[in-house]
Amino acid sequence: YVVSALYSFSWDVYMDWGLGRKEYGFLGPRLMYPKKSLYYCVIAMDLVLRSLWVLSFVPPSMGAVFAIPQYLSALQIVLELFRRTVWGFFRLENEHRCNVSGYRRVDFV
Repeated sequence: YVVSALYSFSWDVYMDWGLGRKEYGFLGPRLMYPKKSLYYCVIAMDLVLRSLWVLSFVPPSMGAVFAIPQYLSALQIVLELFRRTVWGFFRLENEHRCNVSGYRRVDFV
């Protein structure tokens, strides 16, 4: 589960969002939002929330110390929905930037 989550996280950042490029400070060549700190926060949030989601696969019967208690599962579901919504916004931004660079759309929203 951990390897799958790390692979999915790197796919989110590099392929879906167009970020993670070393030559641009682990961001992309063109950004729509003026604050770069927003991108770093979202990357960190995606890693943390995806890791939290992986913890839901640990069965409580195994006695793991890091297992999510049953009463927090609703919060975990809401956080996963939030992560996927944020993912959608940044995926849409990447698609718009790719369309603009290919001269298929205009560069303003």
